[in-house]
Amino acid sequence: MRRTWAALTLFFLKASILLVSMTLFIFPSSVIRDEMNDVESDTKAALASSAASIIIENESTKAFFEELDEKCEAAIKRLEQLGINLIALDFDLTIIDDHTGGRWKEGARRLSTHVRPMFKRLLKAATMRDTKGLKTAVVTFSSQEALISNVMNQILPIAHIPVYGGIDKPKKGKLTHLEQAIEDISKDPSRRKRVLVSKITTVLIDDDEKNIFLARKNGYNAIIFDPERPMLLLEELTSLNLTDPASL
Repeated sequence: MRRTWAALTLFFLKASILLVSMTLFIFPSSVIRDEMNDVESDTKAALASSAASIIIENESTKAFFEELDEKCEAAIKRLEQLGINLIALDFDLTIIDDHTGGRWKEGARRLSTHVRPMFKRLLKAATMRDTKGLKTAVVTFSSQEALISNVMNQILPIAHIPVYGGIDKPKKGKLTHLEQAIEDISKDPSRRKRVLVSKITTVLIDDDEKNIFLARKNGYNAIIFDPERPMLLLEELTSLNLTDPASL
């Protein structure tokens, strides 16, 4: 009888231990496993959603730049139709979205990150037509001509865009720069066919109203650039009419 009771006691003790073990280990493990499965499902869903967002964003960005390329092409074609063969561009706050003050010390690579995407594409569209006689030049008051030239080479390695800098005659605005650019291009010995560049075949793009005023007053075509609304320039170029430079 005692043996039977002892056996029953031992059986219930083992059963209790087994039940406790199942409660402490097996059940929590299943809960944890379920939670891990939920987390895994949520993670997969989040990754799928993120991937979809990236694809949509990339497609949107691609569409934006394709449209920008088309607008730049249209602007350059319009200038060609009007007989423009020299596009003179200001640098600070025009080509780039910053003003160096002629004292940039962080190198060309860092400065090239400030070049506006629109001007990268506009200059590319213009330089692709260089064989047809359309030239581009940078006209700036900055004396860091070598630095700016390096920046232009970084954004358009295959193009040679001359840089005319310095502030030897600031009261004349960009007139000295424009005159030098016209003279150099007209006498360029590397060109098979001489390009007849003049005031009426030149357009200055600058954010400084004084430079624009002086250029127009002296017979140049000139368009004011608004740093706060850069895309407006493409609309103005596309609808440009040069019947009277002073009216631009």
